[in-house]
Amino acid sequence: MKLSLLLLVCCNCFFKLNKHPVSNIKLNYYRYKINRADDKIYNLLNNRFSYAKKLVKYKTKIVDLERENSILERLYEEKLLDKKFVKDVWTLIFRAVRILNAEFRHKK
Repeated sequence: MKLSLLLLVCCNCFFKLNKHPVSNIKLNYYRYKINRADDKIYNLLNNRFSYAKKLVKYKTKIVDLERENSILERLYEEKLLDKKFVKDVWTLIFRAVRILNAEFRHKK
């Protein structure tokens, strides 16, 4: 167990006066886990955008619908998330990359 998580649990045990301390500990534990997951998603998106910026030098066009569709199809095969959700999220990512690529090309 990580030290920060252990401190979080201890603080709940000793400093929070509540009728449901166990549920508060669980709530805070899962909030902690969600925050860590959010941090990972944020960093992964940052990495993806950095790679996309580097890739723009080698691309002949900003929009490559064939590539975008192949990414979506690959993700759909995972079957972990709803297809509409995957499409909505990745459409936003693709749009953001297009904007970054256009800005990068314009600055050249």
